[in-house]
Amino acid sequence: MLRLSQSEGRSQIKIQMSGGLVGEYARLAERCCLEALAAGKRVQVLLRQVTAVDEAGRQLLSTLMRRGVRLRAVDLYCKELLKALRRSLGPRLRVSRCG
Repeated sequence: MLRLSQSEGRSQIKIQMSGGLVGEYARLAERCCLEALAAGKRVQVLLRQVTAVDEAGRQLLSTLMRRGVRLRAVDLYCKELLKALRRSLGPRLRVSRCG
C-alpha cells in the first residue's frame, strides 16, 4: 500500500509518499508526479516511512531526479537509496535530505 498526499503553493507542489513504492503503486505515484510536473511548478517529493522500493520504484525515483524533481528522505533507508541513485546518475544531481 502507498499513501500519497499533495499540497500546492504558488510556486511549488509538494508530494509526500508513505508505504511501499512498488509495482502498481509506483505507477500510481508516477502519474501523480507527472501531473504535478505538467502544472509547470517546481515539484518536491518527500519520502516518509517508505517501507519498500522495487525496480519500478527505483526507476521512478531516477526519472524524477533526471527531470529536476527535488527528492527528500526522512528515514535512513530512503536517504541511502537516494544517495545510491544519485551516484548512479552522476554528480550533477542534487539530493536533499530532511530530518
